[in-house]
Amino acid sequence: MYGAFHISHRENLRTHPVLGYLAGWVGSRAADSPAVTPEERHVTRNREVLYVMEGMGRVEIDGSCPDVRPGTVLKLDRGTPYRIQPSPDQPIDVRRVA
Repeated sequence: MYGAFHISHRENLRTHPVLGYLAGWVGSRAADSPAVTPEERHVTRNREVLYVMEGMGRVEIDGSCPDVRPGTVLKLDRGTPYRIQPSPDQPIDVRRVA
């Protein structure tokens, strides 16, 4: 499947049917993971898991623009184009954890 994604916020990550398995390690692993450059267009080469460390904004993904905030987890399938859009009043720190 190409172009699909899943999103969860911190408060419902443990019960998310697809992302629940990430609840135990994604936050602690994020600090040592590479940052994703905001406002640049990216296309996943493999499945990727992104974690919002701080800040707020939106992620343009395959025609959708879900809001993101600290603790948001996104799982993107291979071949998914996306772009991080920070909110106008604060920077955003998004990490590629897997």
